[in-house]
Amino acid sequence: MLVEDIKRGLIARVVVYKLDRISRSILDFANMMALFQEYNVEFISSTEKFDTSTPMGRAMLNICIVFAQLE
Repeated sequence: MLVEDIKRGLIARVVVYKLDRISRSILDFANMMALFQEYNVEFISSTEKFDTSTPMGRAMLNICIVFAQLE
């Protein structure tokens, strides 16, 4: 449902409490972030600070999802 609503242009921002609440799979997370980028959807974690508009911010996000998958 989330993906369909994003593709319809109904969602401009996705807010999660913590990064690992959206996915613990690196592949699923990468696909979701690609979808967000394609449809200009802002991604926000309310307890973690990531600036996904910069290469360093995206790198830190990917490092954190690796650790989430290990849990």
